Amino acid sequence: FTNIGGTPTSGNRIFELYAATGDIGGSYTGTNGNTAMYVAASWVTLTSGRAPYFRTGSTAIKGRTPRTEHPKQNLFLRSQEQLNTTVWTSIGTVARSASAIKAPDGTMTAVQISDQSAAEYRGVQQSIAVTKDKRSAVVSIFIAKTTGTTHACGFNATFSGGTTAGISIRLDPATGTYSTGGAVGALEDYGDWWRIWGRVTNNGTNNTLALGMYAATGATFAGGDTVAATGVTDIWGAQVNWGDGPAEYVNTGAVAVNTGTPRRIA
Repeated sequence: FTNIGGTPTSGNRIFELYAATGDIGGSYTGTNGNTAMYVAASWVTLTSGRAPYFRTGSTAIKGRTPRTEHPKQNLFLRSQEQLNTTVWTSIGTVARSASAIKAPDGTMTAVQISDQSAAEYRGVQQSIAVTKDKRSAVVSIFIAKTTGTTHACGFNATFSGGTTAGISIRLDPATGTYSTGGAVGALEDYGDWWRIWGRVTNNGTNNTLALGMYAATGATFAGGDTVAATGVTDIWGAQVNWGDGPAEYVNTGAVAVNTGTPRRIA
């Protein structure tokens, strides 16, 4: 840690771990010239939703809410090859073509899916086998930003095989307006692309997890889902990992990537 509150001198505070008043009964404190750390004798449970932060000198550095450190993990096959009709099967009579938009990794590997039907939803989907447990899966995909044309697109992620559990994620790629349908999830900005994700939890009865990505779910975001909606959406980099948030994107081919077990970090 660097003391950004001033030049360290003997006895000065170098860093402390704080939270909101009443959350933690003490703090870690280090001092210049003293390698020991003080830990308060009395601790209380960190209140849900209160994120701890570091204070160096007189300046506070706020951090993110504690999350999970993920290994490289993507359980979808051919994660950026939605032109592959064997792995990515069709929802309705969807039209697929190579996207003219450069993908987030600088390659020309994105895919455009098109729904020009007012009679059915159209998109692409992939299902994977999972164990009957109560783990949470984080499903994410990159969706290209658009200008001018406003429509809603999105995906459903569903555990099935027992008592179904699922989420519905919706996005207006022109404005960045999105909904997770009450599930834990978020939208991240990647320049010309959005990365949108949601978390879905198995209930111990399901043995399949499916992602269905739809080119058009609504004529407008505010109008909700309607089968009559039409539109085109450019997609790339589908991913599923275990944990409470999205892992760093990793591309997959004919086999999934799974290098270890998620580890909780503070």
